Amino acid sequence: MKSKLTINGLGTKKWRLPSGMLHREDDPAIEYPNGNKGWFINGLKYTEQNHKYKMRSIKLKLLLK
Repeated sequence: MKSKLTINGLGTKKWRLPSGMLHREDDPAIEYPNGNKGWFINGLKYTEQNHKYKMRSIKLKLLLK
């Protein structure tokens, strides 16, 4: 799914789906100016490690179709 980047006045970067849900498959969906990051898939928050596992699982299922 394609997400769109927005940057607010404080420099916070957010990637959202057209539905408004935070989503990014290859990197964090939120990046704060102080270096903190948030990992989301379809609006659900993940730790960085769990995000990697989830994306591997999704990609593997697509390959095995």
